[in-house]
Amino acid sequence: MTQLLMMTFWATIAAVLGNKWPASLRFLANSDDDTFHAFVDPLANMTTLSYTATWGTYHEKQADRATVQGWRRAEPEANPRAGGMRALTFLHDNISLGVIAFRGTDLNQSGVSGQSDACADTLLSGRPLPPMCNHFTAASLDYFSRAREIAAEAAWRYPDVDWLYTGHSLGAFLAAAIASERGAVALVFSAPPVLPVLRNRSAVDPSKLPGWSTVALYNEYDPLKFEAQGELPGASCVWKVVPVPPGCDACELSGRAINMTSDSCRLCFAHTHVYKHYLELLASKRRPNCSVAAAGALG
Repeated sequence: MTQLLMMTFWATIAAVLGNKWPASLRFLANSDDDTFHAFVDPLANMTTLSYTATWGTYHEKQADRATVQGWRRAEPEANPRAGGMRALTFLHDNISLGVIAFRGTDLNQSGVSGQSDACADTLLSGRPLPPMCNHFTAASLDYFSRAREIAAEAAWRYPDVDWLYTGHSLGAFLAAAIASERGAVALVFSAPPVLPVLRNRSAVDPSKLPGWSTVALYNEYDPLKFEAQGELPGASCVWKVVPVPPGCDACELSGRAINMTSDSCRLCFAHTHVYKHYLELLASKRRPNCSVAAAGALG
């Protein structure tokens, strides 16, 4: 994607929509390749920074103030050293558009970043917390509430900005859930089930959500794609992958339910779900297939 093409895309967004994100992301299903990447690639780069510019295993000092071409970093940001929900805010240089990128799970549980993320994941799933979670406060582990707070603060700071939410994995969950609550759009990478938490912890009626206001991108063999079937607030776009990644035959094609404690599913997860593999799919310039049938009843 050249700089000229990227600038042309955002100029078109401004001319056609004004200072608004598209209310529906249905165009991703049949847009040309340049349009697809002009929209998705900056969000993918923001999601990368949600990992590398925040404290934890994936932190890179040179990314601390890094941004994405055409966008500037802004407050609020969530980046607690002692563990907790991580998120970055971006504002477009020329249009009143904003993005909040939520970080996904730090998979290294040897430090407080990975430990708190694991505890937050457990809490969101409704399972009992293990003893290692006792040294975190209940508030710090309630990532959904903390995500609500940062979204509300960003909207308060910049009342004229229209917001989109993005993220990967746990961050994809937070982005999709917040977008659903706030009537906004979300483009996410490998979201886990979202609707159970919306039903239990929000006033949102999932059946009333626009079908293409949230789009989740998946590797076809990512175990979270299987876990999230029927439990997403919007549409899914799926990359076909050849050959079948290691472990995925036994994990997903055996006819049994996904068991993330099995060796095969852990291996499949490592080769499909880890965010670097989504960046590789985008870099390949191959397009995922978006199914209208995967979306909700509303357009």
